[in-house]
Amino acid sequence: MVKGLLEKCPRAFERAFALDYRLSSSAPYPAANPFPASIIDAISGFHYLVETLGFAPSNIVVGGDSAGGHLASNLGRYLIASKLPTLAPPGALLLLSPTMDWANTHLGTPGSTLDAHKSSDFARPVMLSGYTTRSLLGALDAGEAATNAWLSPASLKLSSTDGLFVAYPPTFILAGSAEQTVDAMRTFRDRLVHDSGVEKVRYVEYTDMFHDFLILGTMAEPERSQAYAEIDKWLGEVYSL
Repeated sequence: MVKGLLEKCPRAFERAFALDYRLSSSAPYPAANPFPASIIDAISGFHYLVETLGFAPSNIVVGGDSAGGHLASNLGRYLIASKLPTLAPPGALLLLSPTMDWANTHLGTPGSTLDAHKSSDFARPVMLSGYTTRSLLGALDAGEAATNAWLSPASLKLSSTDGLFVAYPPTFILAGSAEQTVDAMRTFRDRLVHDSGVEKVRYVEYTDMFHDFLILGTMAEPERSQAYAEIDKWLGEVYSL
């Protein structure tokens, strides 16, 4: 993904910083790095870019795909809410097939894409295994996955969502209509539009495309190149390039 952005969006991306954040694990592997380990690492990486290397926060685009898209959104939300004097929010967020409902609260609802798209995507076994959710939770109660907006920002079981996603920077969300978790991406899109305004959100959904299709190179053409062109156009608008 990083290579593709540098090659396909050269106007906006002159360089990239890839963060090797801690990954959560649980049985059958040793339990390690539950929430909020990854967000702490993301904050540290952002701090390094701003405080050590001297980049202006407004010139940083924070992005990620799949679980990394969830983490990128969490970093933006944290920086907005914390109002740290030296760490303003990034200039933009790039969320590529973000996984936004680790509690699977959309499963079993009318039109659930985890059910409807069984044959068109590969994420269902990962989501239903519960491994990532258990790993993120660590010692937290299992119910936290559905009721904690940091863990599942698109959960249908959050007590309230008004105001959770206010003041977001311009945000690009890329999805495929054949993804098994696209319903959660649509829910998050709607919440983000409600709180931050439709002008801040660019949502692009490619027909018949599956989870994280940007990483598959020529196998995902022509949609892959079209998506990069959409991202490049959007960044040109955000930064007046």
